[in-house]
Amino acid sequence: MKKRIFSALCAVTLSLMVLVSCGSKNDTPKVELADVCTAVRDAYGEDYVGVEQPEEMIEQVLKIDKDLYDEIYFEMPMISVQPDRFVAVKAKDGKGEEVEKKLNEYRDSLLQEGMQYPMNLPLAQASQVVRYGDYVFFVLLGEIPMDVIDSGDDAKMAESAEEQIKIGLDAIEKAVK
Repeated sequence: MKKRIFSALCAVTLSLMVLVSCGSKNDTPKVELADVCTAVRDAYGEDYVGVEQPEEMIEQVLKIDKDLYDEIYFEMPMISVQPDRFVAVKAKDGKGEEVEKKLNEYRDSLLQEGMQYPMNLPLAQASQVVRYGDYVFFVLLGEIPMDVIDSGDDAKMAESAEEQIKIGLDAIEKAVK
């Protein structure tokens, strides 16, 4: 009787160990980075004004070295009046946290410089860096309607900016899950 109970406990323990190890192997989704970028562009439609930046801009502006990523997209508008920035990174295995830190430093630098135009500050303040395992994204996208800007109501501008950023965050989340 004791042998049967011991055998049953061993079997249950081994089963639980297998389940736990399978669930914690890797929290990085299996997704094509280009598909996530397309989902974000599509979510903003005609309001998306980003243009892919050359590789030298990645190191110069984002300060992300090539040894930290397998794939990266950095898009921003050609005209400096618009604040839009979108960065999508598939970090090298285990480098997601380091890339997230670099993108947060980039975000902080944008906030410190004030984005050059006061009307862009609410979007910059609402911008976010999100990470899904080794996929990391920076979203500063959208446009606050002119009537909201003209109102001068800081709370309305902040709310509108958060709604605009959420469009991109929702598109990313849907694409990676």
